[in-house]
Amino acid sequence: METHSADAFAREDVRLALPGRPARRLALGPTLDRLLRQEPGLAAWAAAFDRAVEPWRRPGEPDGHPLARALDLFGGLGPQHYLLLQGRQAAAVGALDAVPETERGADWQALLAESLVGQAREHHRNQDWREALDCLTRAGTVPGAVLPADAPAIAAESGLRAARALLKTSDDDQAGATELLEKALALAPDHAEVRGDLGATYAQWARKINNETKDYPRALRLLRKSLALTPGDPTARHFLEAALGNRASQLSRPDAPDAELEEAAEAWRELISLNPDPDHRHGLAFALRHLARSAAFADQRTLAVGRMADALRADPDWDGDPEREAPRRVGVMLANHVLDNLQDSPFTTQAAMLRKARSYDDSPDIRRLMVSVWRGEAVGHYEARRYPDAIRLLEEALELSGTPEDVAKLHTELGVVFSSYAVARANARGFREARALIRQAVEHNPDDRELRALQRRINALR
Repeated sequence: METHSADAFAREDVRLALPGRPARRLALGPTLDRLLRQEPGLAAWAAAFDRAVEPWRRPGEPDGHPLARALDLFGGLGPQHYLLLQGRQAAAVGALDAVPETERGADWQALLAESLVGQAREHHRNQDWREALDCLTRAGTVPGAVLPADAPAIAAESGLRAARALLKTSDDDQAGATELLEKALALAPDHAEVRGDLGATYAQWARKINNETKDYPRALRLLRKSLALTPGDPTARHFLEAALGNRASQLSRPDAPDAELEEAAEAWRELISLNPDPDHRHGLAFALRHLARSAAFADQRTLAVGRMADALRADPDWDGDPEREAPRRVGVMLANHVLDNLQDSPFTTQAAMLRKARSYDDSPDIRRLMVSVWRGEAVGHYEARRYPDAIRLLEEALELSGTPEDVAKLHTELGVVFSSYAVARANARGFREARALIRQAVEHNPDDRELRALQRRINALR
């Protein structure tokens, strides 16, 4: 380092004049300069030296004047500068990394970036593609670093060659190839070949994930990144359709929460935009129907009807008026929910759901189902001798009933319950109440001779 500096000074006419002494040519290195600055009798040395070399310390290119480069050896980073001058970029980087963090200023950052770029160029010449890319990647992270004009081209070639070599030796290492190509893209964002290779690698990696690990959201993320780099690529588009179909089918379950059904609906919509297959429209209609049911459960009537109307519009087999049909479909879904899922639930739960269904569709079918449920609950109360509850339910069922057959059955059943209740009150010596009850029994079934005979016997009790 001393010799290199002295040689650079010797090539130039650099003169230094101390007070009271004649001017002399300079030829020295950083060690001698440091010793002279420490001499008590040479207090003027530092200022005189700085004035003498000032013309060569103006900012210049890295490959500028030899003396300007030699003057870099006089600072705290002189050894690192010397290693770089010798072409020992890796050693320079190692020496810079050894500098304590508290001493790493702007000069350190600039020298590190320069050393890393030089190291990358050397690796690139030696076809060490991965190492070249790693050096440039690190150089790009140095604060304030401005990479030279050849850095994008070096990064692009290094990334492409490293990724292709990796995939040649291991077809399944799309993750490793992606990492290399992403580094290259960060340094060469407009390089068409890098974008193309990275897009293709994303697509192939997504295909593998879609087919093997079934992580459909991850596959979709990769495919969207692929198409962002290579819009319109038919292979990526084909893989996207497959992954979307798998994800949509995975989420389209009757018991899926709203968040999953909403994601499913968006996936079906995107699938339809790619390929308007009737199966995709059926999938969208399924998701929207169950979202409508969920909204109805939550008493969000407008939302429920709107979603059902959207489901009908999506359904390729429907060609009627969706706005008119939607409320009826919601009511039917709620009624079917009672039949399919609430058979073992308490009557209050079933009744609440059926009342809600009727609020959407006051049809004979839903009324008939309500009558059936009400009669079934009334039987339980009757057998437990809770006659008032049984009577209340049968009377409600009678109000709901819309067919002559149901009306006749309910009047007969009410006659039976009222008569049983009358007998129970008579046995408890509640004769007045018993007479009123048997009278109601006869009113419901006036043609029943046994009821009239029972009425005469109860009326005779005192």
